[in-house]
Amino acid sequence: VNSILQTCDLFTIALAGLFGLDEEPDKADFVSAIESHGEFEFASSGNGGFGPDGHSGVDNYRTIEWTAACTCWVPVTDFSPMVRE
Repeated sequence: VNSILQTCDLFTIALAGLFGLDEEPDKADFVSAIESHGEFEFASSGNGGFGPDGHSGVDNYRTIEWTAACTCWVPVTDFSPMVRE
């Protein structure tokens, strides 16, 4: 399931880049469109964005753990801001 959510996130980013293009697109325009999109609402992780100084995308995280009872990953904390040094 997580692979599907990550694929949705990648398409969300790609579409933001494509919809932000002009009539004569190039790679730089595509990157600029993604960087200027603002915050993305991701399906597989916390929300985040991209900018000229950072392309990590995710600005929040949460702890998940594997449980044998449901054989799945379960969130055990709420989303918290990423701390970057």
